[in-house]
Amino acid sequence: MLKTLYMLALPVLSGAAFAAPAVPSDLNGRKIQFSYPTSWKFTPLLIHFGEAEPGRPDTYTVQGEDRSCEVTYSPDAAAGKARLSVNGKGDKATICMSFITDVCGTAHMKWNGADYYDLTFRLADDADRRDYLCRMGDPVGDVMPPTLAGKVLEIDFSGAFGGEFNPETQKVDYREWRSAPWVVKFHPSGQGGTAELPGLNTTVSVYYEPMGCGAMLSLKGQSLTGQITLDFADSGSGLARVEWEKDGAARVVCSARFVIRHEDETLQQLISSLEKVEYRTAVERLYQKRLLTLLPQIVQGASVDTVLPNANGTTALHNACGLSHVEIVQWLVEHGADLNARTAKGAAVDDCIGGPNAGTIRAILRKARNSK
Repeated sequence: MLKTLYMLALPVLSGAAFAAPAVPSDLNGRKIQFSYPTSWKFTPLLIHFGEAEPGRPDTYTVQGEDRSCEVTYSPDAAAGKARLSVNGKGDKATICMSFITDVCGTAHMKWNGADYYDLTFRLADDADRRDYLCRMGDPVGDVMPPTLAGKVLEIDFSGAFGGEFNPETQKVDYREWRSAPWVVKFHPSGQGGTAELPGLNTTVSVYYEPMGCGAMLSLKGQSLTGQITLDFADSGSGLARVEWEKDGAARVVCSARFVIRHEDETLQQLISSLEKVEYRTAVERLYQKRLLTLLPQIVQGASVDTVLPNANGTTALHNACGLSHVEIVQWLVEHGADLNARTAKGAAVDDCIGGPNAGTIRAILRKARNSK
């Protein structure tokens, strides 16, 4: 059933506050990447589109360095989907695309008779000067967290639209939909976690799988199964498409917003206390300013080793050591900060240690290194 849901229409809502994604009328000068689930070990498929052939506005024919293919693009804006027909020497394919946002979605591919489900796709502008189609393995460059271990994913449905899936008509009766946020908590040591689903009165197990141009979460509970597709605007937020089955009924919800944060509230408390401190020296104020920029990003899901532009390659751990802030150093070490990180000028974390708590901080780092 859930695989069938990928092929569902996404009609424009009349009178609703949130419309379905816009489907491009053509793909001139653009490229599109299709990514498989990472467990399949397949290289992403990238198609570059040159200018349309005169007299055939929806057909793109380009001689490729890997393959020579003719691809016909057929959009269906009202349904929120499109179809690609691929015709080349030894290659016959049909790809059905369902848009989640204006530039990404899910797809079902039938290539040379074989079916491939659970694909995600992303559109990008400016196909490069090498005019070719069907070249494998050229990433579009979308960035997402490789793991959500120890973090919390919150999905906000206040701006989403959704409806019930009718298996007889293969359509969704869409309407605006509201629910309390879903909260997914991931175990500190892996990709799995649990989700509390208010309104559905159930808790399910969750597994996170990055997929090259998006990420997929599988949901499994006693009475509910489903999938969540994540489209990352940055490393800590974006839009989600949620679909599930419960007690024989299926639902699809689109354009829900999500954020990722650390489950541990200690860091937020440390940030709040750090904001209130008035440091005397310019160097201390610089360390404080960098930490008050870096730590909120880490709370929202950024790596603990994130480096700010124009900060000489210093990580949060460099700055916490320089500020002689024991509690922040301890938190960063416990959450996997790189103890061997170096600045742009080659300074190690230990080189930044100073202040009244230098001895305590050196002991924390020494203990962490010895435990590895």
